[in-house]
Amino acid sequence: MAEFPDDADKKKRSSNWDSAEMTMLQQLVNDNITVLRSKLTNSITNSKKNGIWKDISSKINAVGLHFRSDKEVKTKWQNLQTKAKKEYAKSMKYRAQTGGGPAPKALTSETENIVEMMKDCSSFVGLKGSESSIVIINPEGKPFMPYKVYEMK
Repeated sequence: MAEFPDDADKKKRSSNWDSAEMTMLQQLVNDNITVLRSKLTNSITNSKKNGIWKDISSKINAVGLHFRSDKEVKTKWQNLQTKAKKEYAKSMKYRAQTGGGPAPKALTSETENIVEMMKDCSSFVGLKGSESSIVIINPEGKPFMPYKVYEMK
């Protein structure tokens, strides 16, 4: 028979994040957003980023609800960003539709805050002024553009 691992060997699930912790995380990241979003990845910048994440986690731990490691705090921020991107993309998709069906859900205040923080990030809202076009070469060899798809705003 297969043996089951002891309870001590099992990985313990961390506790859920409280709304106060998430609000504090958003505020602290917003205060340090320029350094944390910096694309420069040399050792000095990385050590500065790691120091900021340690500072953020210590301030969140000072609230006293639950202990959060630097890695947990950084992962939580990445997960919040991913969730906000999905909700924002879904709302933009509904905005382009012509009607019918149920009304889309409004963005949460948490998502709105993250969207506001990340509104300048091209990976979040897309490239400004970009367009997609389909080019078909007709039999005469001249380009023919049946339609262009522009970014909806």
